[in-house]
Order: sequence, then C-alpha cells, then structure tokens
Amino acid sequence: MLGTGASLPASQAAPAGNIVTFGDSYTSNPDELRNTLKKVQIPEVKHFVWGTYPSRGGCLQAPNNWPRQLGSIAQAPIADYSCTAESSHVIPGKIDRAIAAGDIHRGTRAVIIAVGMNDFGPYGIKRGANPLDEGKTRADYINNIQRSVAKARAAAPHAKILISGSLSVTEPDRLNSLCFINVVPNAPLGIPLPALHRIEHVNRSNQRAAAAASRATYVEMMDPSRTHSTCAPDAYRWVAGVIDTNVPHNMGLHPTPAGSRFMAEQLARHL
Repeated sequence: MLGTGASLPASQAAPAGNIVTFGDSYTSNPDELRNTLKKVQIPEVKHFVWGTYPSRGGCLQAPNNWPRQLGSIAQAPIADYSCTAESSHVIPGKIDRAIAAGDIHRGTRAVIIAVGMNDFGPYGIKRGANPLDEGKTRADYINNIQRSVAKARAAAPHAKILISGSLSVTEPDRLNSLCFINVVPNAPLGIPLPALHRIEHVNRSNQRAAAAASRATYVEMMDPSRTHSTCAPDAYRWVAGVIDTNVPHNMGLHPTPAGSRFMAEQLARHL
C-alpha cells in the first residue's frame, strides 16, 4: 500500500476536482433487502444483490445516497467509500485505501467524513469503544478524525476537508420520541427515547470538537433538520421509521431521498 502522501501516476489517479466521501449506513444508505442478503451465496441471490447495484469493496451503496446526489449538484466525480456499520475507528484505514487507489490526490476537491453514531453502539464496541465512558469515546473519536484528516491533507493539500453532522432522528420539541412505526398517514407512532436524543447531541459535540482539532470544517445537519425527524409529517420526514409505509426510503430508520438531498445541498455550500 502506498504511504500517506504518496500518489499514483496521473494516468491512474481519479480525475482532478473529484470528491471523496466516507461514512456509515446513513451515507451508503443501501437497499435494505439487498443489504440483508449480501452474504447469501446462492447464485440467483448474489446476482440480485450485486448484479447492477452500486458497491465498493463489498459495501452496497444506494444510487440516490447523498454522495451521489452531491456529485450531481457539484458536477464532480465522486469516490464513495461509505459502508454500513462504519465507526470512526476504521476511517484512517479507509483514507489510506483511497490514497493508495489514487482517489485522494493533489487535485482532489474535497474529502468528506460522516461518522460518529456507531461509536456508541455494537460496531464501535467491537472495535474497542466504550460508550459508557463518554470521555474516552470523545477522545478516541477526535484522535481517529485527526489522524484521518492528517492523512487526507498530506495527500490532498488543497482539498476542502468537511466533517458532516447527522440528521435529527428523534423528535426534539416534545418527548424526544423516536417514531418507529409510521403506517397511518401523517400520524407517526413514537415512544420517548431521551437517551438516544442525548447521544445525538453528544455525537454532534464530538464531531464539532474533532473538526476544530483537525482544522476541518464542521457542517451542521441536526438543527436545520430538527422538524424533519422520524416523527415529522409524511411530506417533511427526512429519516424513515423502522416500519414506514408513507415515505420512500431504502432502509428503515435511515435517510429518505429528501433527507439525503438535504445533506448533499448543505455540503455543497461548503465546497
């Protein structure tokens, strides 16, 4: 693998002005059925899952996720390294891979990182996180992002480095509810989850701190999406419920196409 700051010959590198994105399933946002079946080895199922659906390195990625919508808005080539279950711990290695592949180079326009919530869950725990120790979680997150940004900046010194915030998932104005079941038009069914609401805010604080420590640009998503959570009316919901028959979406409890579009538009303003 090429070292940090190394570059491929120009003929092998990604086009100048490209954008490289890293994130978890809120970024990759693949079709839920395909993502569930991706390890099934039956030929017909493998063809259904992988046949023409976008992917990179074994990670399915929706054709309408925010990186691809951003590419359309910015009229820029996109190299999307997002994957379900990503936490901040894997991003430094992913940056190395993107550099080695020639996707991050001196002509790269922007590198965007959108992770954090999985640091508080089983995927982060599997990689050494301890969500019960918020101080360590914060310190580890900042360190992971600083290392990632340093690697990206060494290889692409002129690129914008953006740390993306996360869309509001819980309802901020009433009981901090998460609306699991949305099957009756404009009547989301939620239960109070103040602990999850708090984690959303802790994660945002960590993202802001990591951006500041890395001299990167933090892009706010939570505040402007506060009225578009899982509990918003159908026409305004940017994150689907677990079961949601009233808004288009790829995965339950993940961004709708409109939510991904909003993220793409917000990020485009900082390019």
